[in-house]
This record gives sequence, C-alpha cells and structure tokens, in this order.
Amino acid sequence: MSSTINNQSEVFKISDLSISAKNIILQAAQNFPLQGEHSPADELLYYQARELYDLHTKGMITAAIGAERKNKIIAAYIINANREQQYTRSNMQIAEFYKSIETASRNYAKNRTIENADQLYYEVYHMIPKGTAS
Repeated sequence: MSSTINNQSEVFKISDLSISAKNIILQAAQNFPLQGEHSPADELLYYQARELYDLHTKGMITAAIGAERKNKIIAAYIINANREQQYTRSNMQIAEFYKSIETASRNYAKNRTIENADQLYYEVYHMIPKGTAS
C-alpha cells in the first residue's frame, strides 16, 4: 500500500514538473522573459528552449530535430528539478540536526544535569548512552 502511494506521489511530481516545463517552454517560444522567482533548473530549461527556438527560427535545425531535443531537455529538467528538491530536503534535515544539537548544547551549558547530558549525547549520536535507563 505504501509503495502504491509513493508511486502515485512520484507520478504527480513528474506530472507537475511536466506542466511547469511546458509553461516555461511556452514563455521561451513566445520570447517572453521568465517571470517571477525560478529555480536554476527552471532557468536552465528556459535558456535551452530559447536557444532551440532561435536555432529553428534561423533555419539551423528542423522542427523534427527541435522536437527531439525539446523532449531531451524536458527529461533533463525533470531530473534536475528532482535533484534540487532532494538537495533542499537534505539541507533542511541537516539544518534541523544542527539546530537540535545547538538546543541540547545550550540546555546543557545552562544546566549541567545528567538528563541534559544524555539529551545532548542523543542529539549528537542518536543513541541513548550506555547505563541510562530508557
């Protein structure tokens, strides 16, 4: 059941990214500037699409080659956007980890008790110290 839910959420993410990619490519095709805040993956897609349309307009590539390359840059965009999301999640987890250590350290510095020492040990190692009743 959990696997099915994860697969469905991945399909929704890819679907959302495909819609986003199509909107960005549409802006590039119409030579509109990229509006609002965008991720590096969004900007890369925009400029790659802009270059594709310029090459086609100049007659340097055919529509078929352009369509093939567009599919490739959309696929690369989906991979890049997913990586950005993974890095963001990872960075948030690391920040939370350091924040929990900082809080436990501050508590221990203010009040040097066994409980605060154990909590600091737990936050650093994610283990309960030996000899501690759980």
